Amino acid sequence: MKQYIFTTSLLFCSLFLLAQDTEKKHLLKADTTWTQEIFTFPIGFAQEIPLEGYEEAIFPPGWSKEESPDFWSYIFAWDVKAEAPLTTTHFETYLEYYFDGLMNIRDLKNGETILPTNALFIKSQESENTSYFTGKIRLYEGRYTKEMMILHVLATQYYCKTEKKTVVVFRFSPKEFGNPIWDVMNAIPLVAAACKF
Repeated sequence: MKQYIFTTSLLFCSLFLLAQDTEKKHLLKADTTWTQEIFTFPIGFAQEIPLEGYEEAIFPPGWSKEESPDFWSYIFAWDVKAEAPLTTTHFETYLEYYFDGLMNIRDLKNGETILPTNALFIKSQESENTSYFTGKIRLYEGRYTKEMMILHVLATQYYCKTEKKTVVVFRFSPKEFGNPIWDVMNAIPLVAAACKF
């Protein structure tokens, strides 16, 4: 009987801690048709990114299908420690590391048809705790098309001063701004509790 109570208590505690961890890591509020992945910094495929925290990435149902209108359109959010907001230079450098690592570009680049990732961002708007950015990333898409690709990017940074961290939401798509996929992605909000200003 004591063994049963001990086992049950241990299971309950484990489930409780798992639920807390899962709740903490939900930064984006999407419906159940979107799949989720969590990465902890330093990310295995991009160890050069000097951040501490985690990423939540979410994907619409057709993101991996070339014939889908959602192909390569997805969102990820970073929740990372920061003494000050990240800059456009940080975004450019870190996302170049990110996609080069993700696509294993170090081993594949040939200087002609396979080139390293190149990212460019500009700040479009800023308020006291929130900044908005527009960007473009050229990368080698090594999973499906095996060709160079341009991703358009919208990024929103929430600087959480009281917690000394920043939360950045990146929305990516090869589709031009104005395509309906942007309405879908822009409708997915950051969870309100993700940042305390």
